[in-house]
Amino acid sequence: MAERDDFKQLGQDTGFQEAGSPSRPSASYWNNKLAAAIWRDADKADALWNLTLSNYDDLTNYLQTGRSAKYDSVKILAAGIST
Repeated sequence: MAERDDFKQLGQDTGFQEAGSPSRPSASYWNNKLAAAIWRDADKADALWNLTLSNYDDLTNYLQTGRSAKYDSVKILAAGIST
């Protein structure tokens, strides 16, 4: 997904990045026009959902602990959540 232009643009969008701020509700992500366009595209939404499902256990572990067995070596996740 990270190699696709639409997802690259989303990752570089400061509004989308700011939506992840702890002081903002998670619904802020969907107010972003790039994120909404991806979600409205059935093929893109299915691909994203399937990626999420295939990584569900690792994702939930990361959200709970800040550590990912699968992706800790990837720089963006290596910083993790301090525990």
